[in-house]
Amino acid sequence: MLRLRWLTLLTGDPEALDARITGDLGLSRCAFEAELEGFGVSSAIYPLGPDRFLEVCAPVREGTSAARRLERAGEGMYMVIVQVGDLDGQRERLAAHGIRVVAEFDRPQTRGRWASLHLHPADTGAALLSLDVSDPPEDFTVVEGPWREHVRTGVVTDLRGIEVVGPAERWAAATGAPLDGAILRLDDATVTFRDGPAEAVTTVLLEAREDREVDLGGVRFVLRRPQP
Repeated sequence: MLRLRWLTLLTGDPEALDARITGDLGLSRCAFEAELEGFGVSSAIYPLGPDRFLEVCAPVREGTSAARRLERAGEGMYMVIVQVGDLDGQRERLAAHGIRVVAEFDRPQTRGRWASLHLHPADTGAALLSLDVSDPPEDFTVVEGPWREHVRTGVVTDLRGIEVVGPAERWAAATGAPLDGAILRLDDATVTFRDGPAEAVTTVLLEAREDREVDLGGVRFVLRRPQP
């Protein structure tokens, strides 16, 4: 399993971004924490399509990695989560390619279990890359509560991929996904890599009811109707 399951935006104005996400993308917030333990950020989560998620984080304490990132690079894509089938094989792959793990989690949840490896950004480039396992796999259990009640597909119907500036071969090494030129092919989405400055805007590709583009939180969201 290699699924593009989660995108996190980092912002200094979460209330303004919430209004844009619910208005321009038609999403509904399913969870909120005033501060994630150990990270010093607030977290708002929105189902994106039928079973993926968009998260908005904002620093609530100075001196955290998120606060430093926001001060240095401004708003933008902060983390990308790829759901995998297991972590044991991933650990071996990461070690073989010299990719460090900066944080590891394994927690029982109310609906099952969630485990995660956060990879060192210096070893992968682009956004913080996380490899996550969810049990059961069809229900992303890191999100507590009845998140399916907040699924809204009146504007956005699914997530199709992202375009980032970063080293394609490092993401391929980290995930084990096949690399087709500059395109990393996951089971249900693509990650396209392009040249440019590190602070270049990330593009999120969405399947939607109509074609348009919106800039939210330092990220460009491209909405496109599915091709017949």
